[in-house]
Amino acid sequence: MSTSKFQKRLDKGEKIGIIGVKVKYFAARFAMDELLHNTLLFDFYGELLTERQREMHQAYFCDDMSLSEVGDKFGVTRQAVNIALKETRKKLDAFEEALGLVKRHEEAKRVLNRALETKSLDDVREVLLELEKLI
Repeated sequence: MSTSKFQKRLDKGEKIGIIGVKVKYFAARFAMDELLHNTLLFDFYGELLTERQREMHQAYFCDDMSLSEVGDKFGVTRQAVNIALKETRKKLDAFEEALGLVKRHEEAKRVLNRALETKSLDDVREVLLELEKLI
């Protein structure tokens, strides 16, 4: 089990300010949010990609293969896989820009969560009207 550079610095007794901890936390949080968004894009628009794009995306993001492993599987370099994944993400973003299905899904989810948290009948009506606008 490898230890992160950050942990090694802490183990040596090096003083790392709270800023370093916050940066590390937010970087991990951003990466997780980005992965979730990428997964949603693929779920909504994956069928619009070519078979090869879908398979590469699946191998890298879902099967947790490295760029080199994906490259070996498809007979290309890791750089070619990296470029292909970036192009795939651009296509997924373009589909979202044109259709907006993920944005509508996330908004509907937010409104439904709000509906579950409401306590008064007036609040429920307000949430239902907001949900109706989405549909």
